[in-house]
Amino acid sequence: MPTHVDEFLVDCSVRTDDGSTVTAQELTGVYLTWCEGHSAEPLSQAKLSAALHVRGYATVSVGHNRCYVGLAMRGPAVTEYILSTY
Repeated sequence: MPTHVDEFLVDCSVRTDDGSTVTAQELTGVYLTWCEGHSAEPLSQAKLSAALHVRGYATVSVGHNRCYVGLAMRGPAVTEYILSTY
């Protein structure tokens, strides 16, 4: 059953096969920005992580960061998140 996580992934990400990664912190920030713009109740970080794992996204450690593999971020929520961090 599709959830708002599926809608978020369609709106804000691209599945890749080139080893691209996005940090959990960046993905969560974009997700929270997207939820705010769509009046969606955000999942906890643990539930969001579980939802991504169910959808086939693995995590790896890169330095001190946990990253999702095979995922690149895109779309207006990414721009809004980036602008809000500066």
